[in-house]
Amino acid sequence: MSADLLQIIRNCYDSTNQYLRGNILNTSFTDVNIDGGTVDGLTSLGIRSTGAAFDLKFATAVVFTATRTLTITTPDSATALTLPGDFIRSGAHSLTLTTTATTSVTLPTTGTLATLAGAEALTAKTGFNGLVVTPNTGVITTGTWNATVISPVYGGTGVANNVASTITITGAFTLGLTISAATSVTLPTTGTLATLAGA
Repeated sequence: MSADLLQIIRNCYDSTNQYLRGNILNTSFTDVNIDGGTVDGLTSLGIRSTGAAFDLKFATAVVFTATRTLTITTPDSATALTLPGDFIRSGAHSLTLTTTATTSVTLPTTGTLATLAGAEALTAKTGFNGLVVTPNTGVITTGTWNATVISPVYGGTGVANNVASTITITGAFTLGLTISAATSVTLPTTGTLATLAGA
């Protein structure tokens, strides 16, 4: 039995070996080494800092309806938990954060995180991976399309042209091309087209 524990026991009795409950309840002990057992009913637990003469106190003001257990599981190695600010979690659900390597992530200050596979609508975004868009309009203002050909149903041509296949239209007038069936026309390289009925 350690000398510290013997001293605690001695403080519980008077000179006639009468048990003094008040002594143990109202006595402060220093440098006490408790190597095992259970301590219940503490209203506060303080751990003295190795860097200053102050304590880190653990306490709770929750109105429990039964005895609760907070289980802390760590790996079989020294582990650090750094909390520069409050960590507040709401919602009565489990939270699992899975990392596959050393990870550094900056979270937004507000909002809801999107997933890779979920069906979520992104709003108020001004750019994505090099594309510049007008927020909440669906209009892409800057970017290069390198995906599959866009069909005419969605405003494209349905034709995969090379970089030399361009059309330049000059003149501030409307251009209408009317076809009555599948059409293939070879245009001259220069000049002015003639009409059937024109003068």
